[in-house]
Amino acid sequence: MPNLPFSQYLLKDKAYGSLNAAITSTATSLAVKSGQGTKFPASDYVIKIEDEAIYVSSRTTDTFNTLTRGYF
Repeated sequence: MPNLPFSQYLLKDKAYGSLNAAITSTATSLAVKSGQGTKFPASDYVIKIEDEAIYVSSRTTDTFNTLTRGYF
């Protein structure tokens, strides 16, 4: 988990993407549809899926890696 405060990003056009596949409650990575990952920073940010905030440690192309689920 990062030390707070970590960098916060203003995502251009309130970036969003669609999951490439369903994720489980224990998933530590997730993929978005091809080409959508580049809308997001490379590392250290929080995404929201429905009511859950998820900290993303890093992103590789369209895959968000090393997730911390239930972040807030």
